[in-house]
Amino acid sequence: MEKFKIRASAIGQIMASPRAKKDAGNLSQTAKTYVHNWILQKKYNRKKEISSVHIKKGNSVEHDSIELYMEFCGGVYLKKNEQHFTNDYIEGTPDIITPELIDIKSSWDLFTFPYFNETLENSSYEFQMQGYMDLINVAKSKIVYVLADTPSELINAEVRKQQYTKGIAITPELFDEIKYNLTFSDIKIEDRIREFEVLRRDISEVYERVEMIRNYIKKIS
Repeated sequence: MEKFKIRASAIGQIMASPRAKKDAGNLSQTAKTYVHNWILQKKYNRKKEISSVHIKKGNSVEHDSIELYMEFCGGVYLKKNEQHFTNDYIEGTPDIITPELIDIKSSWDLFTFPYFNETLENSSYEFQMQGYMDLINVAKSKIVYVLADTPSELINAEVRKQQYTKGIAITPELFDEIKYNLTFSDIKIEDRIREFEVLRRDISEVYERVEMIRNYIKKIS
């Protein structure tokens, strides 16, 4: 079996603390679940599918979100990075590489968009950017939340979901309401972008956790 490395986007999962104080310093159940899935995928050549409307939208509107952010930045050109980076502990593919790293997060709707936040409140995203900065060796990065219009196929899926869960017929008026709640072109662009700077810090604790996981894998596989 290949040597375990952690994806930058999953660092937060392995760094989660155990719930019980007596288990401090050990792998949390969240970390163990991630590792167990990793072992099964590698050992039996299977892939665990993770899907949600939020993930589907993020993948579908990635280009649109980058375009919106470029417009917000005054037309500056930002190229989507396709290169995968790896070191002995971490691997990942940052969204955009400039003198600083930029990662785009496309919110599902206005109410999952961090409209009022002044600081980055998602610790998993903080860890993700620390991993990327370690891979690329840069000092600064930025998480950018974008409120992009939801694609029609996902709007239709949301309509079907509400029809099923609420047990109601979807009238044209209800369809228009759902569509309106998931599209945002009427909102000025500066209210559809939120930027959060993340500065590089020492992440030796992540390396130590990866080593701990490698030892754990040897014991159970």
